[in-house]
Order: sequence, then C-alpha cells, then structure tokens
Amino acid sequence: MIKTLFVVVLVAFSSVIYAQVNDAGLWLNISIEKRFNQAFSVEYANCERFDENITELGSIINELGFNYSFSKTDEISFFYRIKFNHALDNTYYPISRFYLDYSHAFDLAKFDLDARLRAQTQQKNTYFFDFDSSSEFTLRPKIKLSYQHLKWESYLSFEAYLPFFEDDYRSCEKIRGVIGLEYSLNKHNAFDLGYMIQKEVFENNPVTDLVFLLGYKFKF
Repeated sequence: MIKTLFVVVLVAFSSVIYAQVNDAGLWLNISIEKRFNQAFSVEYANCERFDENITELGSIINELGFNYSFSKTDEISFFYRIKFNHALDNTYYPISRFYLDYSHAFDLAKFDLDARLRAQTQQKNTYFFDFDSSSEFTLRPKIKLSYQHLKWESYLSFEAYLPFFEDDYRSCEKIRGVIGLEYSLNKHNAFDLGYMIQKEVFENNPVTDLVFLLGYKFKF
C-alpha cells in the first residue's frame, strides 16, 4: 500500500512539473444526506470555490437530488444544481444544471473500484431547464479507486468531460485527477481532504488548475 501511494504521489507531482500552471484554487464542500431506507436517500450539497490563487470567490454552488440503490453494487442519482459564477463586474450570474448518474461498484480484494457515468445538461443565465440550442450537453465518465483501513479511506479518481451535440466538436473538453483522504469520525460525520489537478485539452493555451479540496459530510 505504501509503495502504491508513493507511485501515485510521484505521478501527480510529475504532472504538475510538466503542466502549464494557470491558477491555484480552494474548494470548500459541505453535504447533508438523509437516508430513508437502504435504497433511497435525499442529498443537499454546497460548494464554494475560490480561484485566482485563492484570493477570489469564483463560484457558489448549491445542488439537491436523490440517490437510489437498486442492488448492493448499482445506484442511480438525479440532481438539480444552480451555480453562481463570478463576472468581471463583480456580480454573479446563474448557471442551471441537471444531471443523471449511474454508478457500479467492484470489489477488488483489498481495494474498491467505483465506475460512474454522468449525463448532464446546463444553461447559462437561467434558473430553469430550457431545452434549446444554447444548452450544453456533456458525458462525464469517472473511475475511483479506494482503500479502506479502520476509519480512514484513501482514494484516487480520474474523470473526463466529453461534450456532445456541439457545433465545434471536441472529443474531450478537460480531464480531472484527484488524490484524497477521508476520515469518518462516526457513522454520521466524515471529513475529506484532497488535491485535484484539472486540465483543459485540445486547446491552444490549455488552463491547468491545482485545487485543494476540503469537505464535510453529514448523514442521518
């Protein structure tokens, strides 16, 4: 396990060295989940994202949705998200998004592997779903490898943004890698610490973001 983590850290730092670093950020996440039974739960999450080398509140995100597990390994989720992005005139404009997730869990001896496919659509400057030409559609496949030891869980994830139904076709918009550690204080409270490298692809001057992640989860 120590050797595996060493290799992961080495790869992450190598990516930073060769990447064009444009910005450093901090994302603060809080989520609250109410579970009604083993299959169904409702979840609310808030995220505040600081950018410009952690000097500016770049966006505020609120989302609400549900999770439904129809087996021990398979789950679907449906969420609505409203994001307020910072503009040059120091105002915030809304971006409305709906997304649908399908997740499948694999048991790999000492490790757990989760595969997720997200389909999302979003619109700028609107609070309501409006299925027209200005909508943006994206598929987001993600894999997460984790290792559980007592109350600690270390994890590594990789995600890609694949736009479709766009005039300017790009096979991939950006990629995102995260390494993190989660600590469960008890069955209701958990804290999360992570580091993310996010990079645009197929751009002349791709933006690379290096983001620290701090999270808190409450389940009841």
